[in-house]
Amino acid sequence: KNIIYLVGLIFGLVIPLGVLYVLEVLNNRIENKEDITNKINVPVIGEISHNKEQDNLVVANSSRSAIAEQFRALRTNLSFYLKTQEEKVILLTSSMAGEGKSFVAINLGNILALSGKRVLLMELDLRKPGLSSKLNVNNQLGFTNYIINLDLKGNDIINPLSINPNLFIISSG
Repeated sequence: KNIIYLVGLIFGLVIPLGVLYVLEVLNNRIENKEDITNKINVPVIGEISHNKEQDNLVVANSSRSAIAEQFRALRTNLSFYLKTQEEKVILLTSSMAGEGKSFVAINLGNILALSGKRVLLMELDLRKPGLSSKLNVNNQLGFTNYIINLDLKGNDIINPLSINPNLFIISSG
């Protein structure tokens, strides 16, 4: 009877630990900052939490939410990396839709504009644009019109945003 209890105890520990080990070995998801910093030698300049609300603009003049503070920390860290006048372009990209490019672009642009910098958001996803609709901007005239129509000038396609006087957008058109 004691041997059966001992075997049951061993199997009760070995099987769950084995399953947990196999799940950890097969895990290929990035779940925290250490998953990145342990694999590659690049600095992580900011972490932005997942936004569960439907509002795309979480950074406002007096917002003190956790995500707004994370964007402020990202702005501060970017100021250490972008030191000269020539370093003033930030590209946001990813491999799939729905990963937060527009969300980060809108909020990072606004937090930079709040600090007095002039920011131009460029919606260059010509296949499936979404930035202008999230900002309620007319998408009839934009980047594709500028490329096709030689009479258009750059200033013709730049639209100011009502969010901030220092924030502008070029929609995809």
